Amino acid sequence: MGNKKSPVDPLTGGPLVLEGRIVTMDEAGSIFQNGRLYIDKGSIVAVQGAASPEPPGFDNAQKLETN
Repeated sequence: MGNKKSPVDPLTGGPLVLEGRIVTMDEAGSIFQNGRLYIDKGSIVAVQGAASPEPPGFDNAQKLETN
């Protein structure tokens, strides 16, 4: 059971990156098949493709693969 990860609290934890397929709610209905959602203190900072450079402050952010 040593592989179990602790829960992540996006409001009190550090910057967080969710990786996977992202379907946005914009007018175009944009879909990122291999995207990243950047969260800091409970707010979405950026949504972009995984190949794009990460926003400032996310160098050491925890990354979670969402599948």
